[in-house]
Amino acid sequence: MELSKQGQLIQTTGVNLVGLWCPSFAKINQKLYVFGGGGVVRNGLNVLDLRTMRWEPVKNIKGTPPSKRYGHTLSQWNNHLIVFSGCGEENEYYNDMHMFNLDTSTWIQPNTKNNKKEKTERYLHSVVVFDDKLFVYCGFSKDSEHITYVLKEMNVSDLKTFVWSTYRKGIKRRYDHSAILVKNKMYIYAGKDYASKNVSDLFVIHLNEEEKTKPHPYMVHLVQTSSNSEMVPLKGLHYCKAIGNKKIFVFGRFYLDAKENGTSQENDIYSYYDGIWFLDLETLNWKRYHESLTYEDYNKFNNGRWNYFTIVNRTNIMLHEQRYDIINNDKELLFLLGNTNSFRPQGDALILDVEEPSPTQEGYQDFLRAKY
Repeated sequence: MELSKQGQLIQTTGVNLVGLWCPSFAKINQKLYVFGGGGVVRNGLNVLDLRTMRWEPVKNIKGTPPSKRYGHTLSQWNNHLIVFSGCGEENEYYNDMHMFNLDTSTWIQPNTKNNKKEKTERYLHSVVVFDDKLFVYCGFSKDSEHITYVLKEMNVSDLKTFVWSTYRKGIKRRYDHSAILVKNKMYIYAGKDYASKNVSDLFVIHLNEEEKTKPHPYMVHLVQTSSNSEMVPLKGLHYCKAIGNKKIFVFGRFYLDAKENGTSQENDIYSYYDGIWFLDLETLNWKRYHESLTYEDYNKFNNGRWNYFTIVNRTNIMLHEQRYDIINNDKELLFLLGNTNSFRPQGDALILDVEEPSPTQEGYQDFLRAKY
């Protein structure tokens, strides 16, 4: 069975934990790691082998793992996974950093400097790693009186010295947003603003050394996308991934009539749909990828409860010892992870081609006509 087939569903095996609320994922080569998550709050580390599509807990772990949490971030730095902040079992917010050595399977907690002064407890923030630094953007926090608020700061940790710095000039308040690194630029997409309103704007921060010579380093710039943009505000958690330096893909839930009627149906759970969009970084024009799917493929996409989205490369990806066709073996694919059957404990993966499958919207429109 060729995994690059458009709209292909793959059933995973093993101990599937992707149904957790707000865990955090990190894809490294042919493995997808997941840590923590809500519902029943946990602090386990599991891995999906993309060559066999089998979930396993990471075994023979040494050191002390982070406490149970959700709404944290999991990122890669060299041969380490980095867990930062999050919300615990008793609704307490963290500002701690933990690192997992992938070579020795050991948890450590770095002795960070400027700990209390330079980083605030938070969750639903975003991070990127660039030039041996961890960049943390905003998030949701609360003060000593337990009054919650949206942060207006970017924190930067030097991962060699673990010294923290904080920048607030020009920062836009955000939480439940996403961030993606494209070359030396950090793109911050969507989320909720200071009033907890869903937004769909895109900002960029230049992270290279030249920018630091300016009076105010790491300034936030609004990306002016095309006026005929097909993007809509997304509902809460979403995922943002880049393909090379040319496209940004976004997966998330949206209100069916959000573009035409604002948020008039936000309380109607039946108006929520999953969608995939992409932004061409050369034309700055958003397009709706999901509306280009055939009826059959959109039906598969819409019937799943997808919890995670990323970009995978066909190289060395396997399923039960069956490799991809070697032709175009380096081709990148959209990879969704979740469930198509809530009564089945194992998860599903849906594989979609990066390229638009069709210039028409007939499949999507046929699906809506059949549904209504």
